[in-house]
Amino acid sequence: MQGCGRVKTLPYSGKGSGCFVLKLNNISHSYGDHSVLRDFDLTLKPGQRIALMGPSGCGKTTLLRIALGLLKPTGGGVENTFSRTAVVFQEPRLLQWRTALENVNLVLNDDKTPLSRGEKYLQMVKLSGSADKYPRELSGGMQQRVALARA
Repeated sequence: MQGCGRVKTLPYSGKGSGCFVLKLNNISHSYGDHSVLRDFDLTLKPGQRIALMGPSGCGKTTLLRIALGLLKPTGGGVENTFSRTAVVFQEPRLLQWRTALENVNLVLNDDKTPLSRGEKYLQMVKLSGSADKYPRELSGGMQQRVALARA
C-alpha cells in the first residue's frame, strides 16, 4: 500500500504455490483528486490470514470494499475464487424488531430451510439459549456473535 499504512501477512499454512482465493492486482482508488490506494497487490492463499493496519483515512476500508465487490477500483482488478463471500461489520447491524434466531434466518433465503439450520449457527457461536431474545436484550458481544452466525 503506497502512501499509507502497511499490510502484515501472517504465515501461510496451505499447500501449493499457485492457488489463491483472492488476488488484488495493481489496485488503485481515488476519491476525486484524493488518492487512497495506488498500485496495491495482494495474493491471499487458502488458510492465510492478513491484518490491514494503518492510520485513519489511508484506505483500509476502501480496500476491503473493493475486495468484497462493493466498490469498483479506479485502477487494477480483483480475482475472487471464494465460493461465497461474507462480511461481518464492526456494528452488528441486527434488526431490532427480530429475535436473534430471526436475524440469522433472515439470510437463509430459502423458504424450505428448516429453522433448525439457524439454530445450528447460533449453537456454533454459543448462543442457542438466546435464540428468542431481541438485540436490546443481548450484550454487545452477544450481538456481534449473532451477526457472525448470520454471516
